[in-house]
Amino acid sequence: HMDYIYVDRQYDQMMQKRILRRYYQTRINAIKKRILGWTMRQFVIGIDDGDLLIINNMNMPFLKAVIENNMQVDLKEDLLSRGWAEFYTGLHAKDSKAFYDWPMLDDSYRTSQKFNLNVLGQENIKPLWDLLSERNVRVGIMNVPTTTPVASVDGFMVSGGGGGQNRLKQAQTGLCFPEAIIDTLNDNEYIVDIRLTTSGISQIQTFFDAFKKMTRNRTRTFIDLCKSYLPDFGFLAFRSIAIIQYL
Repeated sequence: HMDYIYVDRQYDQMMQKRILRRYYQTRINAIKKRILGWTMRQFVIGIDDGDLLIINNMNMPFLKAVIENNMQVDLKEDLLSRGWAEFYTGLHAKDSKAFYDWPMLDDSYRTSQKFNLNVLGQENIKPLWDLLSERNVRVGIMNVPTTTPVASVDGFMVSGGGGGQNRLKQAQTGLCFPEAIIDTLNDNEYIVDIRLTTSGISQIQTFFDAFKKMTRNRTRTFIDLCKSYLPDFGFLAFRSIAIIQYL
């Protein structure tokens, strides 16, 4: 019985610290906003496999209005080069090595789909966040696929899955910069990724409900971190649509 009381007291103390930390951070941010007049200069929303055919059949009035009232560009893609890597490097796989499939080079015909930022490995290839940091632009980047290992940035960054990171579900310190933001991710029950084959979910509605929770928690976490770090450039990516299309 005493053990339970001790654990309960520890839990209460932990929750009190979290509540106080959020309260003071909110107050500090309010002061910063009044003094600095902070406004995010540019916000990018990435929807993996979110083509117009899918978006037009979904209840997304705000996004549809943004698309209709702004410039649209038709892009062509291939099955060789990783699209997300093209986005944050500006380069095709023939220049960045960000291929979907690599030959194993083991005297077989096997290929590998593993990829991370270390594959780039060239000093002349600078991802988007490095270019922005060089220009003193503070960034807030979350869930962009194939962005491990996480980069050191001015602001915050949470790496996304993909490229062989399919079994990750809960946030880990190696996916976050700075590491201190792991508390915010855990407070919001942040989910890195969900895949049918590794989730243990057998009911399709349960699978969809899990995606809704993942999306909702990710959005809330991004907003909380923006309030803390006040980025000039924000980039939030969603992958639920792409994963559902894998079914």
